[in-house]
Amino acid sequence: MRYFLIAFLLTMTAPIELLATRDTYEEQGAIITLAKQEALRQAQLNPLEYFETEYLSGFYLVPKQILAMQSADEHRYMFYGGARGPGKSRFIRWFLLRELLQLHSRGINNAMVGLFCEDYPSLIDRQVNKISVEFPEWLGEVKETKLFGFGFYLKEQYGSGVIALRNLDDPSKFQSAEFAAEGVDEITKNPVTTFNMLRGSLRWPGIDRPKFIAASNPGGIGHSWVRQYWIDRNFPPELQPLAKEFSFVKALPKDNPFLSQSYWDDLNTQPDRIRRAWVDGDWDAFQGQFFRDFDQDKELIDPFEIPRHWNIVGSIDPGWSSPCSFGLQAENEEGKIHRIFTYYEEKRNPEQHADAIFSMIKNCKETGGRMPSMIYSGGDAFAKKDRYSVTATDRTFADVFQSRGLILTQANLDRVLGWGSMGMLMPDRYFIFKGYNTPLVEQIIAVQSDEKNPNDIQGRGNDPNVEDHALDEQRYAIQSMYKIAPQKPQPEAWVAAWHKRMATAPGAGWKPGMG
Repeated sequence: MRYFLIAFLLTMTAPIELLATRDTYEEQGAIITLAKQEALRQAQLNPLEYFETEYLSGFYLVPKQILAMQSADEHRYMFYGGARGPGKSRFIRWFLLRELLQLHSRGINNAMVGLFCEDYPSLIDRQVNKISVEFPEWLGEVKETKLFGFGFYLKEQYGSGVIALRNLDDPSKFQSAEFAAEGVDEITKNPVTTFNMLRGSLRWPGIDRPKFIAASNPGGIGHSWVRQYWIDRNFPPELQPLAKEFSFVKALPKDNPFLSQSYWDDLNTQPDRIRRAWVDGDWDAFQGQFFRDFDQDKELIDPFEIPRHWNIVGSIDPGWSSPCSFGLQAENEEGKIHRIFTYYEEKRNPEQHADAIFSMIKNCKETGGRMPSMIYSGGDAFAKKDRYSVTATDRTFADVFQSRGLILTQANLDRVLGWGSMGMLMPDRYFIFKGYNTPLVEQIIAVQSDEKNPNDIQGRGNDPNVEDHALDEQRYAIQSMYKIAPQKPQPEAWVAAWHKRMATAPGAGWKPGMG
């Protein structure tokens, strides 16, 4: 390695220093050529040591990327970035290459690691094209084989490892796959189900702690769960045992000294919310991406006892393979709506859902167990579907609920009108009880506008990757409860004249019972 360092320094400094000590450019060129040849020879003899030295020299990675590499060595689930421009995609591919070389140094050959993007065009643009340029030809090549598919293949003398290049258009296709390490580029473009699916494929013989690394910006359909796990470190019960294995290395565009001034100009002239997310790494900038007036500080409130005279309404979005969401809300005399609790469960049959929801309603201390006056539901509840039961049946979801004393009423399904009503309540007439409504809050924060119809949420109810079940049933309830304060109409002249005439007519003051 000593020869490589000397050669590297000569390569970087020779054009300046040799001008004072050599008479011809030919002599300078010959020395530089020899230095490069020696560097290449040393790299080929020990590529792992070569790349480790290059990492530390800052030639391939900037200091924040080196810090992320060290954090990934110590943790199983490492997230890097959180803003635009710190070299997130580059870090992922170089870390996975280094991981294969490290496995080879430990005698683990023919290993496969996975590099994932949300779709094939993104995979080509952000990774494949860059790998073809950045990775040395003597180390391996991008190709496709019948055994491992499309990927970057290390040569035999370097362990024959493979960086499998994959897209996440259908994560279920990796359910039976195995990877020695995984890296996901722009992970916030994926739902949490994709993360769970990939974790299930994170295994390889001889590796006790296979690594998962990811990088992304704020925003996207995965904004909420990525923030929950890595930024806020708020883990669901099933991940609590692995909490110490999660790490986050925040990196901003200012951490990358190679960004051009024109790129900085483009970042700094974005709309304020986007600029704060992309330049400052502000994960709050995109809260309420569709519901822009949603204010957590104002609308998330401590639970309290609901007065007896307030109207209580239920709402439900039926589900079987997808989650079933039920919400209970109360409306006061001023028309302000308070979301009390959310039931959010999947892979249960209608009977199980109905029993659990009935129990939650009766045991709700904030309402004293009062039943809702109405329960509004999506249309699926009234369709006859055999998949709700092991045996064929004509009972609908609504029939099952009715047998438990829960009467479902068809909701108004106008999506745009419903979202508009919901948005108009924010932030002064819509409140959510803290601690009881996590799925709803997460979906309000994460949901984005649909590209084709900005007045609807992303996917318009047809994208299985968009978690919107709690939002849908909340829309059903609000659309039935929300009333726009009526404006007193100004009567036309003939109407006013008629009222005046009637007021002065004989018997105008008569009322029933006056004789």
